[in-house]
Amino acid sequence: MSFLLGLGIGIFLGAFFFYRRHRWARKETKEAFEEIEEALQRLVGGKELNPGLGLGLPFRGRKVANLIRTTHQSLRSLQEESREENARVRAVLEGMVDGLVYLDQEGRLLLANREAIRLLELPAKRWMRGHFEELLRNEESKSLLRRCLKDRRRQDLEMEHHNAVLEMSAVPLEEKGVNRGAILVLRDVTSLRELQTGRRAFVANVSHEFRTPLTAILGYLETVLHDPDMPREERVRILERVFAQAQRLEALVLDLLQLARIESSPESGSQRKIFSPRVLMGFVVEAFRPQALEKSIELSLEDAEAPARILSDEDAVRQILENLVSNAIRYTPEGGRVRLRCKALGEDLCFEVEDTGIGIAPQHLSRIFERFYRTDPARTRFQGGTGLGLAIVKHLSQRLGGRVQVRSEVGEGSTFSLHLPGTVLKDE
Repeated sequence: MSFLLGLGIGIFLGAFFFYRRHRWARKETKEAFEEIEEALQRLVGGKELNPGLGLGLPFRGRKVANLIRTTHQSLRSLQEESREENARVRAVLEGMVDGLVYLDQEGRLLLANREAIRLLELPAKRWMRGHFEELLRNEESKSLLRRCLKDRRRQDLEMEHHNAVLEMSAVPLEEKGVNRGAILVLRDVTSLRELQTGRRAFVANVSHEFRTPLTAILGYLETVLHDPDMPREERVRILERVFAQAQRLEALVLDLLQLARIESSPESGSQRKIFSPRVLMGFVVEAFRPQALEKSIELSLEDAEAPARILSDEDAVRQILENLVSNAIRYTPEGGRVRLRCKALGEDLCFEVEDTGIGIAPQHLSRIFERFYRTDPARTRFQGGTGLGLAIVKHLSQRLGGRVQVRSEVGEGSTFSLHLPGTVLKDE
């Protein structure tokens, strides 16, 4: 009887403890799953994990927690690398001088750098995933993309857009035979086209300027060669004309070389030195006095307001004054006047060359500093100008950091002013 009673009590206690252990295990398992579930949710959401993750879990739970922690660290590393790579790509795209647009196979814009947004006039922050048919305003660019996406071939186009010339290329993208959309590259070639146009015009002008004296020289020499009995006086007269045309060619070549040196040389700051503008003006006036006397022109110097010393490129200033004085004498009739003066305007300096010449009509004033531009081509060639003197003056003044201006009235004369900022030195 006592045996049966003890057996019953043992069975009861065993069942009781088994029940308690089973309930505890279920609770422990539930808490472990909840902790792991929370960790996975934080992992997916990109949040930081609980520092104590897995500490209260059994062995297998701790292994799962460690695996989650390792995965989290790997994902954080990959995310950081991806952010850095995206930043590098974005920096490259934004630093490009060309515009770049990426479109998917449906024609929706997925990527565009700053230059592309500017050139295509895309709406700020509203272009993403928009279709090019709705975003682009120019029909030519739309047609270019249509052909590229349809034919899967590169398409090129050059068009004018708002006073600019754009060069566009649309290139289809494929990966293992799968259509990945297209890339549109845009480039503003306005400056390049203007440079090419200017170069063609320059070559044409130079050819014309060379052809005129060469034609005259060949004509004179042909006359001499075909007339061996020509009187000596006539032959001398013709050779003098040939010599004059040869001098004109030499002047043209020298001016072209000088202009090329000015445009290709660096800024003139390293060649600056202290000198007296009065001495320099006196040198220029004396150099051109014989030329002025030939035409009975009064060439005078007004230096009462000139500063004692300035800091600038003396050779460049001398070339500018020589060109301006030479032009003034060339276009001033006999008996006229040419004045060279200088005055300080605070720390700035102003040279002026004033003449009583033929003057310049208002419609020509904005263009007289262009190469080979002439208000009256026939008269200028007759008077011996190359058409490059004022272009040299303009480039030299810019190189000095200054500017050149002109005031003129037809029949009354002209005044050319050279302004040099920050060149006047105070007297010690």
